Amino acid sequence: MNASEDIPQLTILSLYNPPTTFSGLEVLYRWLQTESTRQTPTLIMMDSNLHHPLWNPTKYYHTHSQARDLIKACGKKGFRLISPKQCPTFLGSVGRPTTIDLTWANHKTLHLQPATQVQLNNHSSDHHPILTRITPPTSTPRIPEKHLSMSLKNLNPTLFLHTLRLNLPPHETSPLETPTDPAKDIAQKITNALTTSYTSQGRWVTSNPNRCKPWWDKEQLNELVKARNQARRTMLKYQNQSSKEAYYECQQRFKQKVWELKSNHWKRFLAEKGPDHAYQAYRFTRNKQNEEITPLKNGEGNLTSDVTEKSDLLFHGTSIVDTTADLRDIPIRKQPNRPTTFPLITEDEIENAIAELPNKKAPGPDGIPNELIKISKPLLTMHLLYLYNACLRQGNYPSIWKETRTAIIRKAAKDDYTDPNAYRPIALLDTLGKLFEKIINRRLTHWAHQTNTIHPGHVGGRPGRSINDAFVTLTSWIHHKWREGKMVMGIFLDVKSAYPLVQKARLIHILEKKGCPPYLSMIIDSFLSDRTTRLKLNNFVSQKFQIPNGLPQGSPLSVTLYLLYNSDLLLPNPPALNEDSISLAYIDDVTHLLAITEFKQGEDMTNEVMSRSRKWGSRYGAIFDEKKTNFMLFTKKRQQPSTIMIAGLTHTLKKEVRWLGVTITPTLSPGSHQRTVRAKVNDTIGQLNRIIRPTFGLRQKEARTLIAAVISTRILHGSIIWYTTRNKKTIETQLDNWFFRAVRLSTGMMKQTPTPFLKLFGGIKDLTKQHIKLTHNYLHSKMTAPIDDIYRTLVWKELTSSPRSHPSPLNSLLERHTFLQQHSTRTEFISPFPVPPWSSQITNLINVDLTKDEAKEEITNQLITEEAAQSLIIFADGSLIPGKGGGAAAVVMNTRQNKTSYVGRDSIITNFETELTALSLCQDLLAEHIDTHSAPPAVAIFSDSQAALKSVTLPKKGTSGQQLATRIYNRFRHWSTCFPIRLYWCPGHLGIQQNEEVDKLAKEATSSNTISPNTLHHISLSKLKQTTNQQSKTPPTLTPTEIARVKFKTSPNLIIQALDGLEKGPASTIHQLRSNHIPLNAYLHRIKQVPSPRCPHCNAQDNISHYLLYCNKF
Repeated sequence: MNASEDIPQLTILSLYNPPTTFSGLEVLYRWLQTESTRQTPTLIMMDSNLHHPLWNPTKYYHTHSQARDLIKACGKKGFRLISPKQCPTFLGSVGRPTTIDLTWANHKTLHLQPATQVQLNNHSSDHHPILTRITPPTSTPRIPEKHLSMSLKNLNPTLFLHTLRLNLPPHETSPLETPTDPAKDIAQKITNALTTSYTSQGRWVTSNPNRCKPWWDKEQLNELVKARNQARRTMLKYQNQSSKEAYYECQQRFKQKVWELKSNHWKRFLAEKGPDHAYQAYRFTRNKQNEEITPLKNGEGNLTSDVTEKSDLLFHGTSIVDTTADLRDIPIRKQPNRPTTFPLITEDEIENAIAELPNKKAPGPDGIPNELIKISKPLLTMHLLYLYNACLRQGNYPSIWKETRTAIIRKAAKDDYTDPNAYRPIALLDTLGKLFEKIINRRLTHWAHQTNTIHPGHVGGRPGRSINDAFVTLTSWIHHKWREGKMVMGIFLDVKSAYPLVQKARLIHILEKKGCPPYLSMIIDSFLSDRTTRLKLNNFVSQKFQIPNGLPQGSPLSVTLYLLYNSDLLLPNPPALNEDSISLAYIDDVTHLLAITEFKQGEDMTNEVMSRSRKWGSRYGAIFDEKKTNFMLFTKKRQQPSTIMIAGLTHTLKKEVRWLGVTITPTLSPGSHQRTVRAKVNDTIGQLNRIIRPTFGLRQKEARTLIAAVISTRILHGSIIWYTTRNKKTIETQLDNWFFRAVRLSTGMMKQTPTPFLKLFGGIKDLTKQHIKLTHNYLHSKMTAPIDDIYRTLVWKELTSSPRSHPSPLNSLLERHTFLQQHSTRTEFISPFPVPPWSSQITNLINVDLTKDEAKEEITNQLITEEAAQSLIIFADGSLIPGKGGGAAAVVMNTRQNKTSYVGRDSIITNFETELTALSLCQDLLAEHIDTHSAPPAVAIFSDSQAALKSVTLPKKGTSGQQLATRIYNRFRHWSTCFPIRLYWCPGHLGIQQNEEVDKLAKEATSSNTISPNTLHHISLSKLKQTTNQQSKTPPTLTPTEIARVKFKTSPNLIIQALDGLEKGPASTIHQLRSNHIPLNAYLHRIKQVPSPRCPHCNAQDNISHYLLYCNKF
């Protein structure tokens, strides 16, 4: 212990509490009662031999009842625990290290600013010493700190935009002009303008760590506090039994009132509407220990709690990894010239990137939230257009965006959180820089997609791929090899600290070697150079750290860059069924699968693959996590080896591997995964029980939203490979059990409530239907890929085959026949990049921002204007009639020339496709007009479908009808260079002759056989998903016996909507009354909970009608 000589008096009590007997506690309690005084600084240092969650290490759950008594006794005398919590201090010969050495300080000592630290140098003892430092208080009075409080809720958007308009710097009129200022200066000016405008509406508040809690009620508590304090002073003065009892009585009344106020405040919070409150309440149910950063081991072997030292340890433990990479094969890189030609960033690119920014994300060092950029879009777009193009032209990523704030979070399931490597860094980036990275990433992904640069085995972090691709490919490939009489050796690798270990020189070499456009490789090189960060630990911000290598976690660019970086780690073969060795990867989780005929062959091939992987690691500076590297032999044979020899070392062949959230076994049996899911769901329901109770808690609507988010997603993760026709009955029983538990949780119904009542009035979707919906929608998306797509080929082959032995999950798909019927015709092709990212709208849409009535008033004048300009005016309309199909028509107003086309059956298309076909017919009429006459001065097209008009001005990724919309867009773009094209939204049935005529022709076309050559006769993806979604929403089918048990015939949806507006207690009561399962005596007697079914007040049968209508008490 270190203490300053300026401390006049200090009492130190050293105590040893023997284990099992705990006799030292009695000595401590007597000393606290007789000798302890609050006027003298006092320290209690003890070997307690007690365990309690207050100081136990992580995942150590043993608790002594004597520890609770110790906390209570010390708390009564004003002592607080000041020794580091969750830091092991005792290294026993058996079991895990524990925390049993404690240091307590009273209120007077806390003024001396005590600091404690566990030292790992224990001098061969089984206890670590705790060093306590005490310094005298300074005479300088503490000045309350003030900080600027910002709130988007209180922001005045109009005032903000006005201030921003004044603060923004002038920009060049065209992004083609050569910038006069460096990009970093332009970025700094725009950032300053945003920050100044935002902070101008903030307010300075005084930091007060002792501020009143929101549940505190002065009127009810102030008098109780005064009475308790007076009783305590009396007790300390007279020290007799009566004064102690008076004090304890006052203290009990105060605690009871505090508990009541806290409980009422919690119930009011839970009863508030909105999903945000639901998720916030759910976060309160999590273990708070997972959010804390414990004291860390430093280089001297001591545990430190100093935030400056902890920030340094965390930076070097999470962002800097001691490794070397063999870069000798990389030639000396010449300084590249600035790019002269490249596709300029467009206004549409910026607007689309702003629209995709997620809300409620932590801002970077500039403090600008994403919502502020969205508000500023009208003023900011042109400034950003000039800035971002200046960055590309100069090949320079502004330095102000290279400094990040790094938040530190715990990695899950780590044993020792005193190790800095047990934490994960998350880079908080400046919003303007992150927006620029999104645009660059979109272009980089487009280049990689067009050139097939990323290995096809990568299924994560890229458009058109999902985690289900990995599940389906692994199970289908293994079953296919089993049918060939082979076994499969699985190698599961995990790259340790994947992002921090990326070597910039190697990455830039890869980009240039693969032919990345120079302007992209140059800006990425600048993006990764001279990066710095400051760690943020609660309210502490560290010094600036230099980052020599690595990718920032949290950047939109990092995932794509890492996919390009580690593509060579994967085996060169594509993941096809006819290959005998493939690789699958989800970001940094890489799996090699090797088909073998005998175990010795598998051992040799595994050694070759591991040698190849280690060579890749030495060249790329990567380190494989040995704890997460697993080997598994997939076979149905009962007799199989238990170990495998790799590079002279013996490794165990695993019986279970946790892979991408699914438990995999050698036989691909779903039983292990189901046990894991069962335990996880039980824990989650236990969490939700704290905030969803029958008498209070989240309202029904919020409860259903939370259940769907945290229970349904956990249950159905990977269900495409473990829920099939082969185990349908078993899985269905388990899902029904979880479904009914979730319904009772959200509605507050009793456990004995009839099953049909739960199905009808629960408001939660059936889990089996949700599984079919998710599975079929995934497969629908696979069918939209090109014919030669490797995953589409694999999926279709498995769906259309019925092997006699070793059927894969897709061979046993639920409702497979229905799916194949839906895909009897070719599905439309949907690309993640229908047009290059830098494509612009061909024209502005007119009237789309108006209401229907306002558009009607404008149409007449717009027609007159177009006629005066001698424009070619064309009306388009589509129609879909159930039972007949879809038709489309287009009419030229000037010449009365028209075209019609039958689009397809209503079972394969939606009305959207008919409207797109109508626009395609407009183009046919325009082409004929140009051939027979000449190019018109202008073209005006009127349509009543806003969705169709928006889709052809700039096709979006992943949308239905994209193939036809892209064709229309390209034709319009070709003509737009010759004459202006204007697209008008024209609400239907305006009384305009041509508008009525085209509507009539479209309806007639639904029965005709006339088909336009430009019509795409493919199944609409939106129609397929629409059908699947409708099937998942169909009400449950009840047997006549079940129907008889439901007495109420009111529509379930009406009842659910009505009860959604009530608080949980009244809503639960109504559900219980309607189901005839409510804790009245008639029901309780039936389940043997009370001796009599009669009402205790009127001696009548205590049922619902008696309770509501006849009982005298009510």
